[in-house]
Amino acid sequence: MQTLLKNIFTKKEVGDEFHLGAAITMIILIITFISTSFYIAFTSFV
Repeated sequence: MQTLLKNIFTKKEVGDEFHLGAAITMIILIITFISTSFYIAFTSFV
């Protein structure tokens, strides 16, 4: 996972637009995963 993130943030030859898009996509996926985990934990707790 760490190497995947490192590859995304260091691949300059691919193009800055793609690089930025990939970074934003990763951030959105991580936020979605975290909020889903919290929601599941909260509903199972209550």
